[in-house]
Amino acid sequence: MGLFNKNDKDDRESLFKQIFHGASYEDAKAGVTAKNLILGILATLAILAVVIFGAVEIISSIAVALTEKHQETCEHNSGYDLETVYIKEDQKAAFACCKNCEKRLKIEATVKIESIEEATCVADGVRTEVWTFAGLPGVVHDKVYYTPKAEHVIGEYLYYRAEPSCKDDGRTAEGYCSWCRKRVGGDVIPKLECDFVRYGYKEATCYSTGMTGYEECKMCSTQRGENKVTPMLSHKAISGTFEATYENSAFIGEMCELCNTPLEIVEMKAEPKISEHFEYEIIDEEYIIINSHKKSEPNVMIPNRINGIPVRYLKDGLFENDKIIASVTLSNNLEELGSRVFKGCESLKEINIPDSVNSIGEECFMSCTNLRAVKTNNASIGNYAFAECIKLREIMLGGSVDSIGEYAFKKCVGIMFLRIETDEITVDDSAFYGVDSIYTLHFPVGLSSDIVRKSYKNYYYFNVSQNTKRYTVEADAYIGSTLGVKTLLAIDGTGSVAKIPDGIVRIDRDMMARSPWIDTLVIPKSVATIEKNHCDVRVNILYEGNEDEWSYVDYYGIGNIYSGGTVYVPISAEIYFYSQSAPENNEPLWHYDTDGKPVIY
Repeated sequence: MGLFNKNDKDDRESLFKQIFHGASYEDAKAGVTAKNLILGILATLAILAVVIFGAVEIISSIAVALTEKHQETCEHNSGYDLETVYIKEDQKAAFACCKNCEKRLKIEATVKIESIEEATCVADGVRTEVWTFAGLPGVVHDKVYYTPKAEHVIGEYLYYRAEPSCKDDGRTAEGYCSWCRKRVGGDVIPKLECDFVRYGYKEATCYSTGMTGYEECKMCSTQRGENKVTPMLSHKAISGTFEATYENSAFIGEMCELCNTPLEIVEMKAEPKISEHFEYEIIDEEYIIINSHKKSEPNVMIPNRINGIPVRYLKDGLFENDKIIASVTLSNNLEELGSRVFKGCESLKEINIPDSVNSIGEECFMSCTNLRAVKTNNASIGNYAFAECIKLREIMLGGSVDSIGEYAFKKCVGIMFLRIETDEITVDDSAFYGVDSIYTLHFPVGLSSDIVRKSYKNYYYFNVSQNTKRYTVEADAYIGSTLGVKTLLAIDGTGSVAKIPDGIVRIDRDMMARSPWIDTLVIPKSVATIEKNHCDVRVNILYEGNEDEWSYVDYYGIGNIYSGGTVYVPISAEIYFYSQSAPENNEPLWHYDTDGKPVIY
């Protein structure tokens, strides 16, 4: 049943008039028919458009394919279409289309530097380039680069750079700028803080006193703190049943928790485990000598006591050529290390020599090729004791070491740090034979003077090479022998005036580079050759002879430094000749004053 029945015709007419703005039902029906006709026509046209568009796409694809094939076969020798040229600066190239195939091609630029103006402190730098392109006549591109203004460059020096130290501020170089002629530089460089290292510290135990140690700056050797004795500790008793160890038998009673010393034995249980590893001999019930070891193992401990009796000696050659031992803990009751005890222990890296040891025997650690450090406060060092320990880097000998024997450190080529804390020591001339790479030396002035007196042979204590960076001896000379000629290698200290010892024949090349604090050299008449030296200050040479005698010296120059940047500043040493009389016509002369100090007239 519809919305209207036949009897509702009038009502239908009325409603359609309202909906279609007065049109009758018949009129509305005719309008819908016309609308449908229009929509049909539009749909047909849309279908035709799609068909036509698809045909165009197909034709375009065919055309592109034909064009690409043409471009692939084209040799691009017909030139370029200049109207299509454009330049890409980031690629330093131009792009243009081939006249024949219209393919866009890349043409690398040929760059020519047209002009360069370096940056100065008053103007930016400018570099101009001209780009041209093969096959593009008339296409030229100018490219300009700018660099910011430069720092001042000193051309005329008033003061050279002074490096800061722990004690004094430094200053940058000062002078007149080569470009703007302004006086520049001279800025203060704040002094450095001391870099302190602790020496001499020893922990107190139940069986020995300790030391607080002191601190010393690596750079200026300033010391702080007092090396005081700390009292021996009291035993800390603990009760119970204790198992057998290297040192003690198993027992019931009391033991010191700190040093493992039995304090009270109520009941003895078993023999100490030491018997499993060592054979030993008890002498007069007072001390023990260990004669042999039964089993090789990486970590070895020599006990302080066996059954309460102290272990004081190790038999000669006890661990000789043991390839397994890597570390050793020695008894704190040992009085000496005999000959060849650890010779040839190639895996040995660490050993702590207790203060109770007062001597290290001949060849004791010879050829321990992996041993890294030696520290002893009291032990004298026997002949060849550490010879050929090629990886030994650090040697610290305390204040009670009284002698270093023949070739004790022969060919220890890896030594970087050597510290000797006493000048009451006898050092054999050959002790450091073949050592030439020590980086840091530290020993007292008295010992250094002894070196100067004894080093006249073909071998000498310390061959101070160009690798030696720091010296802490004051105002003493290192002397070597080059082809049998006594040669000055370096002068140590912080003073600016240095007097070369009498008897020196040759001053080594770059001796001044190893002694940068010197600005005045007093040279004896024994010197026959002065090799070429570079330095960063103007040096005064005070020759103890006259001008005629100086003419026989082979002098190759001291000076000519590189100042940094691009400027070389020639510096030549000033040479003065000795005279007891003042000059009459401003001759370069000098003399000793009443205090024995060298003074230029």
